[in-house]
Order: sequence, then C-alpha cells, then structure tokens
Amino acid sequence: MNRLAHYLRMCYRLTLNADKQEEALWKEMKKFHLRQDYPSGIYEKEKTISATLKLTEYKSETFSYSLVFGQYYCNVRLIRSYPEELSPEIFILTTHLNNILIEGGVSVDTEEQCVEYTIRKDILVTLLYPGFIYERINRHYKVAKRLHQAFTRLINENEAPALIVADILKSLEKEEKESD
Repeated sequence: MNRLAHYLRMCYRLTLNADKQEEALWKEMKKFHLRQDYPSGIYEKEKTISATLKLTEYKSETFSYSLVFGQYYCNVRLIRSYPEELSPEIFILTTHLNNILIEGGVSVDTEEQCVEYTIRKDILVTLLYPGFIYERINRHYKVAKRLHQAFTRLINENEAPALIVADILKSLEKEEKESD
C-alpha cells in the first residue's frame, strides 16, 4: 500500500505546473527543517532556509537552501576571506576541486575574496523523491567540510594545491575501499 501511495503522489506531482511544484517542494523543505535539531531560519518571501552547521570543531557557517528560478540550491561560504596574494593558488585549487567534484561547484568571488560551494538541482527531481532533500543536504554538508579543510590547508599551511587534491583523492579511494 505504501508503494502505491508513493507512486500516486509522484504521478500527481508530475501533473503540477512549475509554480505548484515549487510550492509543494517549499512545503516539504520547511517540514524537513522544522524536524531538525539545529538552529535555522525560514524566510518565506525569499523561499530560503538558513541553518548554522559546524564545518570544524571551532567554526560554524550558514548553509542556505533555496528555491530560485526553478532550481533547488544548497549553498555555503567555505572561506569568508583569503589573503589577496594567495589568489592564484585559490583559483588553482578551485579548478582542481571542480574537476573532481561529482556534484556542485566551487566558486571564487574576487571582490569579496570569498569561496563558496553550491549544489543546484531541478525542483521536480527533488520533489519526486522526498529523500532527496535529506540526501542533498547531507551530501552538501559532507563535501563542504572536506572542501573547507582543503582551503584552510592552503591558507593556513601554505600547502600546494596539487598536494591537497592528491590527499583528497587518496582519502576518497580509501573510503571507497572501506565501504566495499
């Protein structure tokens, strides 16, 4: 019976126009976030939810989840500012990381000298599979922690981007072997 209800819900959501799909996903997002036990704010007008989550033991950051232009966005600022003289290395590391990311992208804002990580998905796909909200938030959070650590190593330890990426690839390979 549960599978039938899920199938009928999916069929119904497929028939909705884009505005109704966005409205339905917004309701699902709010419901999900209200059940969570972390500080968050819901902004109806902007269709954005902001949640403060820990990137490290000592650093928390605001993660934003939004519906904009028919897309579901997960966004976080990884680095709030970086030394201007590290700009070339920041761009090199960003390029390498974007090449290995399966989903989303890292971007650099040169005016504010900050680095962000964003995942963007179609609203309908996220709406059809209710578990995608949690899955996207969870994946975005885990990857953001790893990316933040990479940029922190570059800025604080002045480590070469190639070495940072090599270490990330090694740890991913190790995690894959352990999960098999």
